Amino acid sequence: MHAVTQQSVKNAASSANRVVQQLGGVLGTVVLALVLQNASTRHALPTAFGHTFAWAVGLTIFAIVPALALPGRGRDTSQGS
Repeated sequence: MHAVTQQSVKNAASSANRVVQQLGGVLGTVVLALVLQNASTRHALPTAFGHTFAWAVGLTIFAIVPALALPGRGRDTSQGS
């Protein structure tokens, strides 16, 4: 068995984060498109866009609340130039 280096773990974590960000962006776009489509069948278009914007703000606030609970990064003590 070979030891896993810290750099390879950082690269894997970075790739996994990127994939999750991409999927989150796609799912968020789909949800807002569905909200807009549903609202536009019931209301005039400007009202539908307002309704969708309200959903976007609400979902953003919903995402910010747990993000505030995430731990911060430690101080970088390495000397870089």
